[in-house]
Amino acid sequence: MSIQIGSVADLVIALDQFHGRPKHMLLLGAGASASSGVPTAEDLVLELLRMAYRNRKGGAEDATRLQPETKVRAWATRALRWFNPNRRNQSEYEQVMENVVRPAAARNEFLRSKLVKAKPGKGYRSLGALIGRGVFTA
Repeated sequence: MSIQIGSVADLVIALDQFHGRPKHMLLLGAGASASSGVPTAEDLVLELLRMAYRNRKGGAEDATRLQPETKVRAWATRALRWFNPNRRNQSEYEQVMENVVRPAAARNEFLRSKLVKAKPGKGYRSLGALIGRGVFTA
């Protein structure tokens, strides 16, 4: 059976066809939050590497922001003993958060500051409508 999903309404109709069968599960990826203005882990890694670059090299924030990602990553790999993009047991995100934003309380504040401007995007509003109709539960 092939179902064409082109809109939220199509999704609701398709899911209604399976009413009474096993509960539906919806898995969301980082894109759902990114489209609402929440930075991805990759965005935060680059921002924090640029912050480390600026702290070591000096310079204005705007000038640092203009540095290409490849240059900042190459510098970080060479200059920062704690940064290793190939480390298997610790992600880049963990490495930069633990070493650039210290202490742990500062990490909480840093992340909160990134969420202040975020607003639920169309996808989240549509998901809310589906939850409201009882298609999914939270």
